[in-house]
Amino acid sequence: MPSSALKRSRHLVSLRTVLMCSLLALSVPCFADGPLGIGPLKLGMSKEEVEVLPDGGVRIAAPLTTYRPPGNAPAIIKMGEEKFDTLLHTPWSSTPLKAVLTFRLGKLQGVFVSWHDDGPALEPIANQVAEKYGPAKIADRTTTERCPSAGGGVVEVKNGTYEYSWSQDVDNREVRTNISSYVIDGCLGRSYNQRRTTLNGLSINYVQKTSNPF
Repeated sequence: MPSSALKRSRHLVSLRTVLMCSLLALSVPCFADGPLGIGPLKLGMSKEEVEVLPDGGVRIAAPLTTYRPPGNAPAIIKMGEEKFDTLLHTPWSSTPLKAVLTFRLGKLQGVFVSWHDDGPALEPIANQVAEKYGPAKIADRTTTERCPSAGGGVVEVKNGTYEYSWSQDVDNREVRTNISSYVIDGCLGRSYNQRRTTLNGLSINYVQKTSNPF
Protein backbone atom coordinates (compact mmCIF):
# COMPACT_ATOMS: atom_id res chain seq x y z
CA MET A 1 0.00 0.00 0.00
CA PRO A 2 1.41 3.46 -0.89
CA SER A 3 2.55 5.56 2.03
CA SER A 4 -0.18 8.19 1.55
CA ALA A 5 -2.90 5.53 1.43
CA LEU A 6 -1.51 3.86 4.57
CA LYS A 7 -1.57 7.15 6.46
CA ARG A 8 -5.15 7.80 5.29
CA SER A 9 -6.21 4.33 6.42
CA ARG A 10 -4.63 4.79 9.87
CA HIS A 11 -6.26 8.21 10.16
CA LEU A 12 -9.71 6.74 9.42
CA VAL A 13 -9.15 3.99 12.01
CA SER A 14 -8.18 6.61 14.60
CA LEU A 15 -11.31 8.65 13.83
CA ARG A 16 -13.50 5.54 14.15
CA THR A 17 -11.85 4.71 17.48
CA VAL A 18 -12.42 8.23 18.82
CA LEU A 19 -16.05 8.21 17.62
CA MET A 20 -16.72 4.77 19.15
CA CYS A 21 -15.21 5.80 22.48
CA SER A 22 -17.29 8.98 22.47
CA LEU A 23 -20.50 7.04 21.82
CA LEU A 24 -19.64 4.54 24.55
CA ALA A 25 -18.98 7.39 26.96
CA LEU A 26 -22.37 8.88 26.14
CA SER A 27 -24.11 5.53 26.65
CA VAL A 28 -22.68 5.03 30.15
CA PRO A 29 -24.52 6.81 32.98
CA CYS A 30 -22.61 9.65 34.61
CA PHE A 31 -23.10 8.16 38.08
CA ALA A 32 -21.51 5.10 39.63
CA ASP A 33 -22.63 2.11 41.66
CA GLY A 34 -23.92 2.82 45.12
CA PRO A 35 -23.27 1.29 48.54
CA LEU A 36 -24.59 -2.02 49.83
CA GLY A 37 -25.11 -0.73 53.35
CA ILE A 38 -24.04 1.88 55.86
CA GLY A 39 -20.63 1.04 57.28
CA PRO A 40 -20.74 -2.44 58.83
CA LEU A 41 -24.55 -2.59 58.50
CA LYS A 42 -24.90 -4.46 55.19
CA LEU A 43 -27.81 -5.75 53.15
CA GLY A 44 -28.01 -9.54 53.38
CA MET A 45 -27.16 -9.69 57.11
CA SER A 46 -29.36 -11.72 59.44
CA LYS A 47 -31.32 -10.13 62.25
CA GLU A 48 -28.94 -11.71 64.76
CA GLU A 49 -25.91 -10.23 62.98
CA VAL A 50 -27.50 -6.78 62.96
CA GLU A 51 -28.27 -6.97 66.67
CA VAL A 52 -24.64 -7.70 67.64
CA LEU A 53 -22.83 -5.10 65.52
CA PRO A 54 -19.88 -3.86 67.61
CA ASP A 55 -19.44 -0.46 69.21
CA GLY A 56 -17.54 2.21 67.36
CA GLY A 57 -19.44 2.11 64.06
CA VAL A 58 -22.94 2.12 62.66
CA ARG A 59 -25.06 -0.04 64.95
CA ILE A 60 -28.52 -0.22 66.48
CA ALA A 61 -29.09 1.91 69.58
CA ALA A 62 -32.44 0.43 70.62
CA PRO A 63 -34.16 -2.97 70.48
CA LEU A 64 -35.91 -3.91 67.25
CA THR A 65 -39.64 -3.40 67.75
CA THR A 66 -42.65 -4.03 65.53
CA TYR A 67 -42.87 -1.43 62.77
CA ARG A 68 -45.53 1.21 63.27
CA PRO A 69 -46.13 3.60 60.35
CA PRO A 70 -46.43 7.34 61.10
CA GLY A 71 -49.90 8.55 61.97
CA ASN A 72 -51.11 5.07 62.91
CA ALA A 73 -51.56 4.20 59.24
CA PRO A 74 -51.89 0.49 58.46
CA ALA A 75 -48.54 -1.23 57.92
CA ILE A 76 -48.05 -2.58 54.41
CA ILE A 77 -45.76 -5.62 54.67
CA LYS A 78 -45.21 -8.08 51.82
CA MET A 79 -45.35 -11.83 52.31
CA GLY A 80 -42.10 -13.12 53.77
CA GLU A 81 -41.07 -9.69 55.07
CA GLU A 82 -40.54 -8.38 58.58
CA LYS A 83 -40.19 -4.69 59.41
CA PHE A 84 -38.78 -3.24 62.60
CA ASP A 85 -38.47 0.21 64.14
CA THR A 86 -35.18 1.03 65.84
CA LEU A 87 -32.58 3.74 66.37
CA LEU A 88 -29.19 3.81 64.67
CA HIS A 89 -25.86 5.23 65.78
CA THR A 90 -24.37 6.94 62.71
CA PRO A 91 -21.27 9.06 62.07
CA TRP A 92 -23.45 12.03 61.07
CA SER A 93 -25.26 12.66 64.33
CA SER A 94 -24.31 12.76 68.00
CA THR A 95 -27.72 11.29 68.83
CA PRO A 96 -29.22 8.11 67.35
CA LEU A 97 -31.51 8.52 64.33
CA LYS A 98 -34.84 6.82 63.68
CA ALA A 99 -34.59 3.84 61.37
CA VAL A 100 -36.75 1.13 59.82
CA LEU A 101 -35.11 -2.19 58.92
CA THR A 102 -36.78 -4.58 56.49
CA PHE A 103 -35.91 -8.28 56.45
CA ARG A 104 -37.04 -10.81 53.87
CA LEU A 105 -36.67 -14.52 54.55
CA GLY A 106 -34.42 -13.61 57.50
CA LYS A 107 -32.02 -11.36 55.54
CA LEU A 108 -31.76 -7.57 55.63
CA GLN A 109 -33.35 -6.16 52.47
CA GLY A 110 -33.74 -2.48 53.28
CA VAL A 111 -32.58 0.29 55.58
CA PHE A 112 -34.41 3.60 55.97
CA VAL A 113 -33.02 6.33 58.24
CA SER A 114 -34.96 9.56 58.77
CA TRP A 115 -34.52 12.86 60.56
CA HIS A 116 -36.04 16.36 60.63
CA ASP A 117 -34.65 19.90 60.47
CA ASP A 118 -32.61 19.51 63.65
CA GLY A 119 -30.64 16.54 62.30
CA PRO A 120 -27.51 16.35 60.15
CA ALA A 121 -27.19 18.28 56.89
CA LEU A 122 -28.03 16.31 53.77
CA GLU A 123 -25.32 17.46 51.36
CA PRO A 124 -22.29 16.27 53.40
CA ILE A 125 -23.78 12.77 53.58
CA ALA A 126 -24.36 12.73 49.81
CA ASN A 127 -20.81 13.98 49.30
CA GLN A 128 -19.43 11.11 51.40
CA VAL A 129 -21.24 8.56 49.21
CA ALA A 130 -20.12 10.36 46.03
CA GLU A 131 -16.48 10.38 47.16
CA LYS A 132 -16.48 6.57 47.23
CA TYR A 133 -19.00 5.60 44.56
CA GLY A 134 -19.07 8.51 42.13
CA PRO A 135 -21.58 11.26 41.35
CA ALA A 136 -25.25 10.75 42.06
CA LYS A 137 -28.19 11.05 39.75
CA ILE A 138 -30.02 14.15 41.00
CA ALA A 139 -33.75 14.77 40.81
CA ASP A 140 -34.88 18.27 41.74
CA ARG A 141 -38.65 18.30 42.18
CA THR A 142 -38.80 21.53 44.17
CA THR A 143 -40.78 24.61 43.25
CA THR A 144 -40.06 28.20 44.28
CA GLU A 145 -42.55 30.78 45.53
CA ARG A 146 -41.99 34.48 46.12
CA CYS A 147 -43.68 35.39 49.39
CA PRO A 148 -44.12 38.78 51.07
CA SER A 149 -41.90 39.16 54.11
CA ALA A 150 -42.68 40.83 57.42
CA GLY A 151 -40.45 43.77 56.50
CA GLY A 152 -42.40 44.54 53.34
CA GLY A 153 -40.00 42.81 50.97
CA VAL A 154 -40.12 39.48 49.16
CA VAL A 155 -38.55 36.17 50.18
CA GLU A 156 -38.14 33.08 48.00
CA VAL A 157 -39.18 29.78 49.57
CA LYS A 158 -38.80 26.24 48.20
CA ASN A 159 -41.26 23.39 48.46
CA GLY A 160 -40.93 19.79 47.27
CA THR A 161 -38.35 17.02 47.04
CA TYR A 162 -34.64 17.05 46.24
CA GLU A 163 -33.07 13.62 45.78
CA TYR A 164 -29.66 12.05 45.21
CA SER A 165 -29.65 8.44 43.97
CA TRP A 166 -27.23 5.65 43.12
CA SER A 167 -27.90 2.11 41.90
CA GLN A 168 -26.11 -1.10 41.02
CA ASP A 169 -27.04 -4.61 39.93
CA VAL A 170 -26.35 -7.47 42.33
CA ASP A 171 -27.48 -11.05 41.61
CA ASN A 172 -30.26 -10.05 39.19
CA ARG A 173 -31.51 -7.46 41.64
CA GLU A 174 -31.00 -3.73 41.85
CA VAL A 175 -29.63 -2.09 44.97
CA ARG A 176 -30.95 1.45 45.09
CA THR A 177 -29.64 4.19 47.39
CA ASN A 178 -31.63 7.39 47.85
CA ILE A 179 -30.78 10.44 49.95
CA SER A 180 -33.66 12.87 49.88
CA SER A 181 -35.08 15.99 51.45
CA TYR A 182 -38.80 16.74 51.45
CA VAL A 183 -39.51 20.39 52.25
CA ILE A 184 -42.97 21.69 53.14
CA ASP A 185 -43.10 25.48 52.87
CA GLY A 186 -45.10 28.10 51.03
CA CYS A 187 -46.76 31.48 51.09
CA LEU A 188 -50.11 30.15 52.31
CA GLY A 189 -48.57 28.35 55.26
CA ARG A 190 -46.43 31.36 56.15
CA SER A 191 -49.53 33.56 56.18
CA TYR A 192 -50.78 31.32 59.02
CA ASN A 193 -47.38 31.43 60.77
CA GLN A 194 -46.64 27.81 59.93
CA ARG A 195 -42.98 26.90 60.16
CA ARG A 196 -40.96 25.38 57.34
CA THR A 197 -40.79 21.60 57.83
CA THR A 198 -38.15 19.28 56.39
CA LEU A 199 -38.06 15.49 56.42
CA ASN A 200 -34.73 14.00 55.38
CA GLY A 201 -34.14 10.36 54.62
CA LEU A 202 -31.51 7.86 53.53
CA SER A 203 -32.64 4.52 52.15
CA ILE A 204 -30.75 1.52 50.77
CA ASN A 205 -32.93 -1.25 49.38
CA TYR A 206 -32.94 -4.32 47.22
CA VAL A 207 -35.37 -3.78 44.33
CA GLN A 208 -36.51 -6.68 42.18
CA LYS A 209 -35.62 -6.01 38.55
CA THR A 210 -38.39 -6.33 36.00
CA SER A 211 -37.66 -8.14 32.75
CA ASN A 212 -37.83 -6.22 29.50
CA PRO A 213 -40.67 -7.69 27.39
CA PHE A 214 -39.32 -6.10 24.17
